[in-house]
Amino acid sequence: MGNWTRRAFLATGLVAGGGLVVGIAIRPGNQIGDLRHLVKDEGGQLIHSYVKIDTDNIITAIVPHAEMGQGAQTALAQMLAEELDAEWDKIRIEEAPAVGEYAHFGIGRGYLFKDLDFPDIVVPSIDGAMMKLSDSLNLQITGGSMSLRITGSLVMRVAGAATRQMLCQAAAKAWHVPLHEITTEGSYLLHTASSQKEAYSVFAENVSQMTPSFTPKFKQHDEYKIIGKFVPRQDIPPKVDGSAKFALDIRRPNMLYATIIRSPVFGGNIVKVNDRATRAIDGVVDVIELSSSQTDHMVGAFQAGEAVAVVADSYWSAKQGIDVLDVEWSDIDYASGSSEEIFAQFRRDISNAEERESDLLQGNTYAEFLRASKILEAD
Repeated sequence: MGNWTRRAFLATGLVAGGGLVVGIAIRPGNQIGDLRHLVKDEGGQLIHSYVKIDTDNIITAIVPHAEMGQGAQTALAQMLAEELDAEWDKIRIEEAPAVGEYAHFGIGRGYLFKDLDFPDIVVPSIDGAMMKLSDSLNLQITGGSMSLRITGSLVMRVAGAATRQMLCQAAAKAWHVPLHEITTEGSYLLHTASSQKEAYSVFAENVSQMTPSFTPKFKQHDEYKIIGKFVPRQDIPPKVDGSAKFALDIRRPNMLYATIIRSPVFGGNIVKVNDRATRAIDGVVDVIELSSSQTDHMVGAFQAGEAVAVVADSYWSAKQGIDVLDVEWSDIDYASGSSEEIFAQFRRDISNAEERESDLLQGNTYAEFLRASKILEAD
C-alpha cells in the first residue's frame, strides 16, 4: 500500500464523495463484456481492456493513441509487453477504437492528481472516476508528450502487469500449486517443480472472466528485457509496403470529401467568392463559406478565421475545385509583411530588450565573446 499523503487523502475524499462506499461503487471491475464488441472479432480472446491473446499465443496490445510517426504505439506496446513478460516477436498492435470506453482516463488522472501517491485501496476508485469523467468528455487525444509518460505509466504498464498476475493465478489454480511457485517467461507460464509449462493462450478464456488489479506489482528495472532496448518499430513496414491505412484511405458509403482554403494572412476575412469555375467541375457537390470560430478548453485556446470549403464526391474533384476557386480576402495590416521584416523585428526587440524582465544575471557574456579565440555563429 502506498503512503497516505495529505494531498492524496484530500483528493481521495473529492473523488470518493467523502465515503469509501461511494468509492467502491465507481470501481470499474471487469469490463470485457462491454469492450469485446468494440475491438476486432478476429485476432484472439480479449482478456483485458488492452490485451488480446489468440490461439497461436500471439498477443495484441490495444493502444489508445494514434501513431503519427513518433513511435508511440511501439513504445507503449513495449511497456505493456515488458510487464506481461511477453515475447516481443509475438506482439501485435491494434489501435483502440474512437469510443468513450477507450477514453484516456490516465490523462485525467495525470493532470488532476499529478505526482500523487495514492494508497492501493483507493486507486481503483480514482481510476473509475477518471474513466467516467474521460468518457463524458470524449477525451481521446494524442499529443503533449502524454502517451508514454501518462498512458504508458498509468495504463499500459498496469495492463501488462495485471494480465500477467491473472495468468499466474489461473495457472496455479489449474495445476493445483501455490501461486508463488508460478513463473513466466516469453509468453509462457512455468512450474519448475512439476515441469509444467503452458502458453498464455491456454488460460485466455479463464482470465477473461477475472477482474484485473489496478495496483499490480511491477518489475524492477534490472529485470527489464524489452523496455530500454532497441526493437523494430511496428509502424514502419506497413508504411513502406503501402499497406498502412491513412485518413485518405478510408471509404464509407456515400462519403464526400472537402478541401478548405483560408486567408493567406492571419485574421483575414472573406470579401467575395466567385465559385462559378469550381461548380462547373464534375463531382463538385457544393461550395460552403465557413464562419470564424474560437474555442477555449482544457488544453488551451484555438482560433480559426473565415474559410471556404469545396465539397465533392472524390478527393481529386475537391482538389481541382479548390484550385480554381476565386476568393477575395480583406486587406489587413500584415498583408505586406515578409519573413525578412519579421526577423528584423526580432533582432530589434532582442537588442532593445523591450518588454523583457531578467530572472538571473550572472557573468558578462559579451566580454567573454570578445576574449574568445574562435566564435561560431548560426541562425
